[in-house]
Amino acid sequence: MSAAPPSSTADWATRRVTARTRHVRRVWWRVVHGSAVSLWCRPLQVHGLTPSIQRRLRHGPPLLVAANHASHADTAVLSLLLGRPARGRLVPAAAEDHFFSPRWLGWVVAVLVGALPFPRSGTVGLARCRQALADGEHVLLFPQGTRGGGRFQRGIGLLASEGIEVLPVHLAGTGGVLPKGSRWPRRAAVTVRIGPPLDLRGSGAALATTAIERAVLDLVPSATPHARSAA
Repeated sequence: MSAAPPSSTADWATRRVTARTRHVRRVWWRVVHGSAVSLWCRPLQVHGLTPSIQRRLRHGPPLLVAANHASHADTAVLSLLLGRPARGRLVPAAAEDHFFSPRWLGWVVAVLVGALPFPRSGTVGLARCRQALADGEHVLLFPQGTRGGGRFQRGIGLLASEGIEVLPVHLAGTGGVLPKGSRWPRRAAVTVRIGPPLDLRGSGAALATTAIERAVLDLVPSATPHARSAA
């Protein structure tokens, strides 16, 4: 396994978050981030966030949260919908070349979002995810690797085949809130659909990746009858 690139920002983001940093993140969410999501994502609905999934997110073993990727707003929307207890355990994997360079930006992202730096190649990103999972955190991955679509990359299948359960999530509408290339949000309807956790241990990276991609895409509606509004 290749060694992690020497970066104090990466070291900050990959060690367990301190209580003081968690407090800063809670204040940031209450004052800024959560308010912005509620303002721009209207109406905002979630399907499939059952009581059993909520309990698992709050108190259960760590999960890989696998979602399609349409916008930089995706992480904020998911964090708001999962609620405060689960949000405190959620570690988004963020592109290291985009969010952690320069170092001051990486420090801000690590503190305010709790993200870990994920390089676009090599095995360092997977090693950091494993460490976060070992620390009891849920790891949020966008397996397409970029906004706007594409096939799921096999890294998430590798982690899932090692025994970490996967929570499939599909987001619709976030690309309208913050389109690729846009600096300013706009109001748009957003719907999030969550499926039951998948246990793919021992299935192999390729088969697990295919199963996760199918589970996410299968969430695209055949109209779910009940939804909870978060607007």
